[in-house]
Amino acid sequence: NLGKPAFYKRLSMEIVKWLNEYIERGYYQTHIGHLVKHYAHKRDLLCQCLDGIADKGITYTKPRGGLLLWCDLEERINERRLYHEAESRGLLIMPGFLFYPKGYEGGGHVRLCFSNISDADIERGVQILSEALEHSVE
Repeated sequence: NLGKPAFYKRLSMEIVKWLNEYIERGYYQTHIGHLVKHYAHKRDLLCQCLDGIADKGITYTKPRGGLLLWCDLEERINERRLYHEAESRGLLIMPGFLFYPKGYEGGGHVRLCFSNISDADIERGVQILSEALEHSVE
């Protein structure tokens, strides 16, 4: 159909005009500001909850931004066992060994994502993580 390319080109130009207007009026920058506050709150809540279980063998370095948190595990924590213990309780964590195909020395790591989860689920997730940590000591 010869009309389709012209339709898409016209539609594409309308989207470009709309996007330009959105940026020019400052709506994009305002939206970014809201996102930064939203995810900073989630990050801070996760860090606060993790501080409450630091004695279980998990630490972290608070990131300046982003949507996930890398945590370090004490050597006494079996990273693979932690992964399975958490999963069996309904919590999905990303164990560090998945990101190191050649392996690594020392304690393990886990990656926790907070981008698409409610505050209540962050709190519950850390509670589950705490229980899983207790059952992952070697």
